[in-house]
Amino acid sequence: MKAKRKQSFISIITIISMMGVAVGVAALIIVISVMNGFDRDLKQKILGTRAHITISGPDDAGIADYQSVLTRLKQEKNITGAAPFIGVQGMLQSSDYLQGVMLLGIDPELEPKVSKLKQNLIQGHLPRVGKDEVVLGKELAKKLGIGIGSKVFVLSKVARTPMGLVPKTSVSEVVGIFDSGMYEYDASLAYTSLDGAQRLYDLDSSIVTGINCKLDDPDNAKALAEVIQKDLGDSFSVKSWETLNRELFSALQLEKTVMFIILLLIVVVAAFNIISTLIMMTMEKARDIAILKAMGATRQSISLIFLFQGFIIGVVGTVTGTAFGLFICFLLDRYKLISLPSDIYYIQKLPVLVEPLSVTLIAVCALGLCLLAAVYPSWQAGKTDPVEGLRYE
Repeated sequence: MKAKRKQSFISIITIISMMGVAVGVAALIIVISVMNGFDRDLKQKILGTRAHITISGPDDAGIADYQSVLTRLKQEKNITGAAPFIGVQGMLQSSDYLQGVMLLGIDPELEPKVSKLKQNLIQGHLPRVGKDEVVLGKELAKKLGIGIGSKVFVLSKVARTPMGLVPKTSVSEVVGIFDSGMYEYDASLAYTSLDGAQRLYDLDSSIVTGINCKLDDPDNAKALAEVIQKDLGDSFSVKSWETLNRELFSALQLEKTVMFIILLLIVVVAAFNIISTLIMMTMEKARDIAILKAMGATRQSISLIFLFQGFIIGVVGTVTGTAFGLFICFLLDRYKLISLPSDIYYIQKLPVLVEPLSVTLIAVCALGLCLLAAVYPSWQAGKTDPVEGLRYE
């Protein structure tokens, strides 16, 4: 690993090669850990606001006699909670602002069994049965310039009158404000009671838009959704949270894969440095190789020396990069050093999740590239002719 004093440039290149591997490995670990953190936090936020499985009716008319469907769902042992809902587009108007929203009618007793809405309340309480009350997202309340106790106009379906099309309106009191941690939800969702939504949209008390279900294991949602679909029949639409957010998580997975490939190129560049270092080392040690061969060293043993040297460079660089990458991940996770704009990202702090499998994969890839880079120089070293190496000695 050390060069002669007059050829110290080779040892400098060796150090640069190690640093290149270390930087590539550290960058890979940090970026992949941040991507894993985004994936985890986004999943938690979605599951905290949305149900694991959503069952909707055969058409826009919704689910008639939803109580019978709830009874059938309760027989499924993997379902820990089920709650009906009415989801419609509407508009909220305060004295200064008009905002389009997704208005959800919920059962205040059953909803806490399928979502974290009650836990996400930062003020007030859930809308009560028989009352014209609404719960707003934190960002939505800011836009409307209202708070707890304020009155808000709810504009719902359009009714045809002799004067033309007129939206149906009602006045509701703001009784709660929630913070889900996801700007998109906090800025566009409003909740009212199930019976309040039914009155607002002239629906029968036995009709709802759909039913949300919570499972003991959300990772089994897709498989269980298929089972429920077969049980209820094709007239119902049963979708898991994975299906409803498939495009989002597919985009995250694609981005993670592309980032892995791009950052792996840093290690590839370092591998080329290893090739040049070992080729220069072979030229420097030509006399020593010739002497060893003249003394009986085999071609394989000479090749192994240089292969082992490439392996050492890879090991030192990989271990150093792994340690540095894990240290940076620890700092980012412990002290939340980087804040994110909530109106652009779903979360407020840069998330970090170090997965042992990802770290192992990165380390193995880096070591594999370093060993691959050492193959050609070691083969060339093994080919050295002892006669040529000692000709001018």
